[in-house]
Amino acid sequence: MIFYVIGFFGVMFSLVVLDESLRLLTFIPKEIMEIIAVILTFIFLISALIIFIDFLSQGFLKRKKWTSKIYFPIYWIFSKLTLSFLYRPLAYNFLDNKLGKRISYILLPIYILIVFIASIEYKSSNYLSLKNDSSEFQLFRAHYDNLSTEKDMFIDITSIPSKIISTQYLPVFLLYNRNMEDFLFNKNKSLKPKIDKRGFQSSITINFNAGEINSYNIKDSINLKDYLETINSTYIIEIDSNKYPSDFIISSNAKERLGFETYLNIKNLNEGKHILTITGPIKENQSDEESKTIDKVLVTIPFWYFPENRESSNHQNTNILKDTLTIN
Repeated sequence: MIFYVIGFFGVMFSLVVLDESLRLLTFIPKEIMEIIAVILTFIFLISALIIFIDFLSQGFLKRKKWTSKIYFPIYWIFSKLTLSFLYRPLAYNFLDNKLGKRISYILLPIYILIVFIASIEYKSSNYLSLKNDSSEFQLFRAHYDNLSTEKDMFIDITSIPSKIISTQYLPVFLLYNRNMEDFLFNKNKSLKPKIDKRGFQSSITINFNAGEINSYNIKDSINLKDYLETINSTYIIEIDSNKYPSDFIISSNAKERLGFETYLNIKNLNEGKHILTITGPIKENQSDEESKTIDKVLVTIPFWYFPENRESSNHQNTNILKDTLTIN
């Protein structure tokens, strides 16, 4: 069963690699690439289904002459993707044994039952749930850096240091993702490179003309400035529906996630609860690449502002007033 699970995820990983590899073929027109991607994905999934049917029938397709000629090329490819050539003799020996065959019949239902039991949870309220995203009514730990210290907890879109802010400035970290860059390219056509460099690549580079390095660096710095200006004009930061100017620069958080960071001046905010929102572009239908892009509130983060120095400042002002009155 362990090898079967490894084989399943091996097939899923291969499908992801296929999709990412097709994205790198930027010299092919997008419309044609989408058609090719759909056809190849369909063939891949049908082939995987054929392999699964043969697995359930314990080699029915291999034993029939009229299906074996078509089946064996598929079988050869998927034996490499699933690593079944490593454990196939062990599986056959297991299934040839009467007890092993009986166990194989009940293993899958047992695993399904275990997964079902593990998914059962007790719900104590009709309205309250810790799984909901943050809003003006609820906190979400992943949006606060001091609450998301676990290694397996990553921020969702945006994070701030804490739910209680005592400084006169508010650091805001905006997480980078591939879709964000696509939105920037659509808004500022000059940013879109001729060759899309996103994806897997080697860090080894060879420069035959050292004199061109400086010109490339100057060009990159100009593009980077336009890139950040487009970021700042695309993503709108508001606190209590009041727009705040942003000056995002490239940064990374404590978990080495790439993104953008800015600091908001909040010294004029009243003490108490406030709502931070970030508005930005999003596809109306996430599953459709041709879907219309709309601006929407991407994240809502509540926080409380209690500055440490305000009380001491008020106390100092009171003392100064008292001394002035005494002198008078």
